[in-house]
Amino acid sequence: KILQMIQSKKLIHFFLILFSGILMANRGGSPGGRTGSTTDKGTCSSNGGCHAGGPSTVTVQDYILTNVPISGYVPGQTYTVSLNPSKDGISVWGFEMMAEDANGNAVGEFISNSDANAMNNGERATHKFSSTSGTGKKLWDVLWKAPKAGTGPITFYAASLAANGNGNTNGDNVLTDTATVIEGAPSSVWSVDWEKVRIYP
Repeated sequence: KILQMIQSKKLIHFFLILFSGILMANRGGSPGGRTGSTTDKGTCSSNGGCHAGGPSTVTVQDYILTNVPISGYVPGQTYTVSLNPSKDGISVWGFEMMAEDANGNAVGEFISNSDANAMNNGERATHKFSSTSGTGKKLWDVLWKAPKAGTGPITFYAASLAANGNGNTNGDNVLTDTATVIEGAPSSVWSVDWEKVRIYP
């Protein structure tokens, strides 16, 4: 009987380690394909996501901000795309983001920094383990390099997990948002003709 108890405790310990490993992996970043974009068709609370099945809800907030000027992005220029979701009672945060053109293609390149990791060769960005904590709100500043000229308007898609840290999906929410930027008009360079100047005494 003692041997059975030891074996069952080992089994429980094994599952606890396995479950915590899965949680830790998600704290280190999204598994991918969960931004709610036209390509992904879902978030982590839908489409087979790891937070599906619980009372998770998907709500929309205006929390994507960029320093792309109103006149549009300049191809090849690097910009900051900030995510600033907020929700009372939340202590654990995560996100995944991507940028799509009008045809649903991933465009531009996300660059890893202290707040986020680039994934899929820069097609997406996600949180780091060190950037998942925050009481009631969170701020991530993500770097994004604009694509080549002629790409046209671009829409950023972001899904942020707002979790209460109770160890299950009860009370968790997924906050989604989109933001569209246009491509700046190419600058014109006028040719300048210099006239010879002759100076007389």
